[in-house]
Amino acid sequence: MNLVVNEWVLEYCLPQTLQADRKMLASFLEKFQHENSKIVIGRETPFTQKFYRYMKQYGDDLSFKKRFVILNNIFFLDSLRTILVETNEMQAVPNEDMVGVNPDDLYLLELAITAPDAIIVTTDTKLIQTLTERGTIRIIHLEDYLESDLR
Repeated sequence: MNLVVNEWVLEYCLPQTLQADRKMLASFLEKFQHENSKIVIGRETPFTQKFYRYMKQYGDDLSFKKRFVILNNIFFLDSLRTILVETNEMQAVPNEDMVGVNPDDLYLLELAITAPDAIIVTTDTKLIQTLTERGTIRIIHLEDYLESDLR
């Protein structure tokens, strides 16, 4: 299975993040490492832009940097577990799937459509509700993903 994640992964690394959210991130990363899944990342998306911005902004915080190095190793440096999608390779989202979706989230839909057998893992309940009602793009809440046995 191919997983598309949004910025919650990055937010849960920040110095001011609640301990419970950090634990969920650790659980996600542990589950991901034990599954035969891949992570799908767009090269020039809000996710990667925020990744590099946070690296610069919080790079002096050693605990943050430690968490971000782990993410970098898992998400960007493991070519066997990462599908890195170039902007020109991302498939367009059909108009009917864009209705009610925040324009900032469209890249998630594009990645999910581009990568075979993809599912979006998010904490955005509005996006989950919108896409679940349509049933065209697979999406799951982070907590449900952690409790699931998706294959």
